[in-house]
Amino acid sequence: MSDSSLRAVELRCEHEVNPLGMGEPHPRFSWVLDSDLWDVVQQSYHIQVSADPEFRRVLWDTGKVNRKIRSSWNTQDQRCSHA
Repeated sequence: MSDSSLRAVELRCEHEVNPLGMGEPHPRFSWVLDSDLWDVVQQSYHIQVSADPEFRRVLWDTGKVNRKIRSSWNTQDQRCSHA
């Protein structure tokens, strides 16, 4: 599978898109998996937060987290479900 066939979209932190001044010491991140393929499994994730768009000053880094997330297309509501 190529990298372009699985994308993280609708990125959020504490239910907000592009939040500024987050005061939460353990923020919750969420995303929706978007894929052209059926029954895709995300094997892991790696989240970085940076002070600049070029990621020269990384402020927070989860490192690689191994956690499987299965994505199946639901044609009734046109949304991706995670299990």
